[in-house]
Amino acid sequence: MRAVHPYKISLHVDEAQILFIHANQTQASLKTANNLLASAQAFVIYAILCLFPDENSVQYEINEEKLILDISEISLRLASSGLALHEETTGEGKISQWHDWTMMSAKRRTILTIYMLTWAWSVWRNYPSFYCHELQLMLAPSPKALWQAPTETEWLPLYQKWFQKWGGDGYRIGELLSISPKHIVDRRTEDWLEEVDEFGMLLMSQVNGI
Repeated sequence: MRAVHPYKISLHVDEAQILFIHANQTQASLKTANNLLASAQAFVIYAILCLFPDENSVQYEINEEKLILDISEISLRLASSGLALHEETTGEGKISQWHDWTMMSAKRRTILTIYMLTWAWSVWRNYPSFYCHELQLMLAPSPKALWQAPTETEWLPLYQKWFQKWGGDGYRIGELLSISPKHIVDRRTEDWLEEVDEFGMLLMSQVNGI
């Protein structure tokens, strides 16, 4: 990596510093994967404010490269805490618990958000792009209907239908990364695109831009 030097950028100092302090304090006293997830999400908000400020923000100087390295480290810690539920890997046809599924889905989305953020920054600053090939076996973002289901009662029949449709083998990041602009997408990719939400479409557009 080239020599580190800070870019002068602007941000809402009070908001960003509060989020940064909260994230660091949480990182220092993490006890559960859920705490790590909450800390990572706070750090993502902080990073967005710092790296992509609006024109009316207060001027502030920050080391962007260190921030990227820090948030990438958080992503690695999240990934090391598990990327799939037991029910998603055994092939026994068991249905996950709603709370467990929502937390795992949120973790996977947070990790992908970090990758999209670092990729956008690397393109903006003309750095080598960040890829997520090490996440090839991770499930891709879940269907919009599942992710937005407000209660377990509404979520369960939708999940059962989705589980049956995919045979317990959901669409994975590696399949998305293997799409070539020169080839027609396969049936699994088409099925995933038909049910995915805006976050998934954003991920798809980034893959097309790599």
